[in-house]
Amino acid sequence: DLVRGLAGAALSAPVDFSVRGGEVLGFFGLVGAGRSELMRLLYNADPRSAGQVLLDGAPVPTGAPTDAIAAGIVLCPEDRKEQGILATASVAENINISVSRIDLRAGLFLRHKKEAALADEFIARLRIKTPNRQQEIRLLSGGNQQKVILARWLAEPGLKVLILDEPTRGIDVGAKNDIYRIIHEVAERGCCVIVVSSE
Repeated sequence: DLVRGLAGAALSAPVDFSVRGGEVLGFFGLVGAGRSELMRLLYNADPRSAGQVLLDGAPVPTGAPTDAIAAGIVLCPEDRKEQGILATASVAENINISVSRIDLRAGLFLRHKKEAALADEFIARLRIKTPNRQQEIRLLSGGNQQKVILARWLAEPGLKVLILDEPTRGIDVGAKNDIYRIIHEVAERGCCVIVVSSE
């Protein structure tokens, strides 16, 4: 099980569903049907009124998104420009923004070196089209912005559940194919992938 009786202000009824490692679970429906609201509850972005989220049989704390991330649940939101990216920050900064990977013990130089190497690795792996890692993310296409958000979460060492809310909206065909490839690669790694789409 992953979700038992999950309820919140935006849902008309409690929700139950299961997904296992290596599976891709799709949620489809019209805008306003509660798909994104359910994902936000799962990610602790909105408060739950009831229910549990379970990973490996253990409940995920209900506090904040940082608790979900610590448990291995991450979210690529529907509105990437408002909720997913730091528009005036660089590609590298957007990839490395996750607080769970900030090594406070490392010196400033060493930390920057690690962050640069990680950014370069994911720019290559996800085929992110950017002049360099220092490019402001707002100057990238929508598809490449989406890949940067994906890179941020794929770099999480404890990733178990990847939630993608409308991951291919507003991007070109080539970027869509890359996103689908990434979804399958993540599932093949043994992670759960939840895809929300109106397509």
